[in-house]
Amino acid sequence: MPNSMGRLSYSLLTCNTTSTTDAYNPISNLALYPNPTSETVTIQYSLMKGDDIKISVLDNLGRQISVVQHNQLLAGEHVLDIDIKNLPPAVYMLQLSTEQNTATEKFVKY
Repeated sequence: MPNSMGRLSYSLLTCNTTSTTDAYNPISNLALYPNPTSETVTIQYSLMKGDDIKISVLDNLGRQISVVQHNQLLAGEHVLDIDIKNLPPAVYMLQLSTEQNTATEKFVKY
């Protein structure tokens, strides 16, 4: 959002994942940027091992708006640009899920 000098400022959000099994947490280094954003949000994350990944956009009440990716991915670093131009301005959540883990992070669309 523009600051008092009319410049846009951005922040990098990171989050910790929540897990149903403490011994196994394949999702790490989750980050969303830029935040806030108006057209595209980028999700960056690491997988400790290959897994079935579902990435969803949720509204501020936790209702699923769309599934942007749902497929089997290999271990390693992953980056995905998500087009949000058609979403109205609001606070949203990006949720990354495996069978055993879920990570959720908020972002602002202006």
